[in-house]
Amino acid sequence: MKANGHSLLREWDGPLTRDLVLQPAAFGLGRLPARLHPDATTASICGFCSTGCGLDIHLRGGEAINLTANAKYPVNLGMACPKGWEALSPLAAPDRGTTPLLRNSAGKLEAVDWDMAMQVFALRIRGIQDKFGAESTAWLGTGQIMTEELALLGALCKFGLGMIHGDGNTRQVAGGGRLEVAPERRLFEDGRFYIADGKACFIFEQPRSLPEPADSEYPFTLLTGRGTSVQWHTGTRTEKSAVLRKLRPESAYVEINPDDARRLGIRPKSKVRVSSRRGGLIAKAFVTAAIQRGQLFIPMHYAQVNGLTFPAFDPYSRQPSYKACAVCIDKISAHHL
Repeated sequence: MKANGHSLLREWDGPLTRDLVLQPAAFGLGRLPARLHPDATTASICGFCSTGCGLDIHLRGGEAINLTANAKYPVNLGMACPKGWEALSPLAAPDRGTTPLLRNSAGKLEAVDWDMAMQVFALRIRGIQDKFGAESTAWLGTGQIMTEELALLGALCKFGLGMIHGDGNTRQVAGGGRLEVAPERRLFEDGRFYIADGKACFIFEQPRSLPEPADSEYPFTLLTGRGTSVQWHTGTRTEKSAVLRKLRPESAYVEINPDDARRLGIRPKSKVRVSSRRGGLIAKAFVTAAIQRGQLFIPMHYAQVNGLTFPAFDPYSRQPSYKACAVCIDKISAHHL
């Protein structure tokens, strides 16, 4: 069957058809569609968790178009989790910040070029330092950027902007919350920690009881943490990938021991309400023996989980402890949904 000389059942050309035609690619990448043939590759590290899997980024014209897991990197030996394979997805996100915005005299943000943005940024940093001293500004890095990026950040701030203080969240954890020192001292510049003898030390204490133990009103201990391999923290990057969104659970779920589920009449995949003294949420029950009796587990990736947790803090580092609190769980009948 033809219309205007073309087949209605078979398309001989088009984006989907062209993707089926594979041609040998350079750099040992095997056969790829023409649109994915790179003109260069560069080694990188996955920026999600601290496992540090090696990735080879495929470049064309200096832009990343694809990636493969590095088969020679000892950490992952050519393997990657779903997040690693989708690591480039945030680059194509429509809400990705690509243009600097500068507030004008009317107080409104307007787009400027990078040269203007950097000049204004540097001048304002210098202005603060001229007025309040060289130690009035500092930079704080994150543990989720690569070593090379952290080194560049440090060099830019120290040598380019003249900052004296700089730190990262990993070293903050090690240093703890002991800040009773002279304000002019640069962090660890003399090799001394904020301890009486100046030496770093591990703090040992007897295990403490949970700040909010289970009781008769809230008989379960809720644990929170990372969930599936396609989710990461609050989803600011993983949610940019259509693949990861398709693989992750659509809504919050709670893991419960089979004995507890049987006792409460909770069936797998049924809707339940989990409540604490601070709030509640509706979740889907996932019955599994991986959870001990008397405990529940909900991944931290769902914002409403923070409405349940207890506001406890480590007495030394002041890090929040959102890992455990007392809750109750109730099944929801169909007419209450």
